[in-house]
Amino acid sequence: MVFYMIDENGERVRCSISERALRRLDPSMKSGEADQGRVLATCRHMVEEIASKKFDGEQFAEGGDTIQILEADVPQEERGD
Repeated sequence: MVFYMIDENGERVRCSISERALRRLDPSMKSGEADQGRVLATCRHMVEEIASKKFDGEQFAEGGDTIQILEADVPQEERGD
């Protein structure tokens, strides 16, 4: 799932989060974009914190234009399992 956040200069930063990462945040998530969107909206603050840390560390996905959040990026204390 793709979303955008705003950096300190007011520029949009493209981010993506994997279905597995979303499922870590909410194990009850069903397959499909609607439920993935619900989890992203519900957990937006946590997701943006993860994305911001990766942005600050310049951890962009290959190609250099997207911050990619994977299952392993979700801290243990944030996981719903």
